[in-house]
Amino acid sequence: MSKEILARHKVGVKELDWSRLEEVKECIKFVQVTASRNVDGYPFIPILDYASKNEIESKLKKIIMVECESRLEVNSMTESDRKMFSDQGLTFSRHPSLDNILTDSKADEGCCIYYNADLTQIAWINADDHIRYFVTHRVNPNLQQAYTKLFSRLRAVESSIPMCHDKCLGYLTCNPENIGTALRVRVMVQVRNPVESFDLLSEYCKPYGVAVREISRVKYEISLVRSFQIGKTECDLIAGLVECICELLKNERRTACNAASEEQKVPHFDETNTSLIKLFVTPDVWNKYRPLATSFGFTLADCIRPGMVNHKIGLVAADAECYEVFEDLFVKIAQVYYENYRKVDFQLVPADLREFEGALRTFKPLRYFANGYLMWQGNLVDRPFPMGLNKKTREETNAFLFDLLDPLIKKYNLTSRNIEETQELLCFYEAILEKNKFTELMANWPEQRSLLRDPTGTINILTNVVNHIVVAISLNEKDIAKSTLTYFEIFNDLVLSHFKLWAFSDIFGFYGTLPTDIGNAFSIQISLRIPHAVDMDEYLPLLASKNTRMNLEEGVTCVTHKHKFTNPSQCILDIMETVSVIAKEETLKEIFTSGLLKQYEKMKTSRGITLDDILETMDPDDHSIILTEGFESFVVFSNLYQCALKKSSGEFDLFTFNCNLSEPVLSPLELPAIPTEGIGKIIEVSRDFTKYPFPGFMKTEDRIKLTKSLIPILNELEVSLKESVGSE
Repeated sequence: MSKEILARHKVGVKELDWSRLEEVKECIKFVQVTASRNVDGYPFIPILDYASKNEIESKLKKIIMVECESRLEVNSMTESDRKMFSDQGLTFSRHPSLDNILTDSKADEGCCIYYNADLTQIAWINADDHIRYFVTHRVNPNLQQAYTKLFSRLRAVESSIPMCHDKCLGYLTCNPENIGTALRVRVMVQVRNPVESFDLLSEYCKPYGVAVREISRVKYEISLVRSFQIGKTECDLIAGLVECICELLKNERRTACNAASEEQKVPHFDETNTSLIKLFVTPDVWNKYRPLATSFGFTLADCIRPGMVNHKIGLVAADAECYEVFEDLFVKIAQVYYENYRKVDFQLVPADLREFEGALRTFKPLRYFANGYLMWQGNLVDRPFPMGLNKKTREETNAFLFDLLDPLIKKYNLTSRNIEETQELLCFYEAILEKNKFTELMANWPEQRSLLRDPTGTINILTNVVNHIVVAISLNEKDIAKSTLTYFEIFNDLVLSHFKLWAFSDIFGFYGTLPTDIGNAFSIQISLRIPHAVDMDEYLPLLASKNTRMNLEEGVTCVTHKHKFTNPSQCILDIMETVSVIAKEETLKEIFTSGLLKQYEKMKTSRGITLDDILETMDPDDHSIILTEGFESFVVFSNLYQCALKKSSGEFDLFTFNCNLSEPVLSPLELPAIPTEGIGKIIEVSRDFTKYPFPGFMKTEDRIKLTKSLIPILNELEVSLKESVGSE
């Protein structure tokens, strides 16, 4: 390479043509311009000692602090500090080759960061090079301003401190790959459609000297980088990047225009498409609805696009008006999806909460309980649903929702968290999104998406996910009734008290982005961790009668309610009854063999006590505790009791006792002489009569007869005790 070409490595003085960026500035979402320099007369980082590092910092400090007034040592950075920088797209890490060289634990000594209040300017001292200066624009990104600011700061430094520069190689850096301009420019642009191939995009950008570093299929964003190149000036690098961005977006718009013209044609569904829209979007339906649009500009093409991409979703709503403008289509989908679809006539909250709580408390604690939740999701009536929001309207919607939630935040001590840090908290909801691949259809996902949570983790409220708001209450294993009442309290305060704010009609109930979220928009799921295989076919009649469904996920039996057009309170009672039956039946299978149960299924005592009556008394936590109706039950169902006791306590023969009451089984106890003053001594002996049922099964007349027969015996016992005490 000739010296004439190599010698061009200086800060460019010719003016760049920034006018081309005007036509694409709305698509630029992030800008970062970085340059590295080394102070002349000092070794580079791998062999730089601590004293020299301090000298370099003292030389640079005065100039840097004109713009960057705060200082932080790398060795003292906390996780909070790192997060503060990473939120702005700044991750401080050395080149891997330097990490291999700088293995000393003191390698970061003398390495520090200077930064300004809004983190738009940062100087990293003594890391890879003596100084690396960052100018970052995340809010209102402007490449021209960022570039101009970077080199104004570098000129200020270089006018006072000589830097390592070679006429042929340009600026000298620790890593030979970075010599030349030592400049790096990163721009993130947003496109309209997902990028299908990373390799094809990379080939497209290569002639411009631009590398594709990252593609977000969720946000439809592309991260483009123009790095240090020998034979180019800084202006050349910037000009190449600008040209690449403009041509890329121009080509993308041309593709979008072609797609728009294709949208005028009847959609083509391939043979693998199994979504319901394939059945209902006929040429006649398409031609009927194609010219129509909601007040926010959403068309039928917007509503069925997910069904073209992913067959599980089919039809979606981009705003509340979609349900009105394309009503016939949404009704047909609802009628097929919900066998019990009908106009809304349900109660969203129980008429008598105390009575409902009493009904819930009749259910015993669930054996095998793993987890469970109650969930409601809804959308505001006067704005696009999340899939139709842009960055500005998403921010406005999130702010409005937080104002609406403010009383609940104070009442339940809810704290706001960035959902990217707390994915595990609502894994059941995230699994739904992943299962439907819905995230790929969200142009701004997951910006302005929040999670509010109480200290116990019971209350979880999400904003701007698939729907504007999701309220999810985790069920407490020990007190499901309490968790349920909390759900209805929040629903009343958030929804019923502000009912006109929510998208709702008598035809569809609550409007959801997905047609599966209409009606009461309520969901309940209870999961059981059963240690043995479950035969789901056995429970099909029960599931059908209670409008519930059951499936197995990673060894957990999940039971959900599928009726969207009934009272949520009834959904809860139905699913509680379902899981109670399943838990009971699976407990019996775990303890008893099917042959043993079959042996007793037709047997009963003289008082009519059957196998079902006995099993009904089984304790869900300790299955060895089975109450019995009377002595006859022990005789009739002997093997059953013996099996339960063996399961709990090991080998145990229920009928090996040989007690002769005329001769004490045990010799008199010899107790040591101990002070007995003030100590109560009680010996308790329990007995039951063979002639009567045990107390738990006794009727009123049985109790009266037993009491009358016991009175003379107790009177005689009292006289005997008095005589005994008197003789002592």
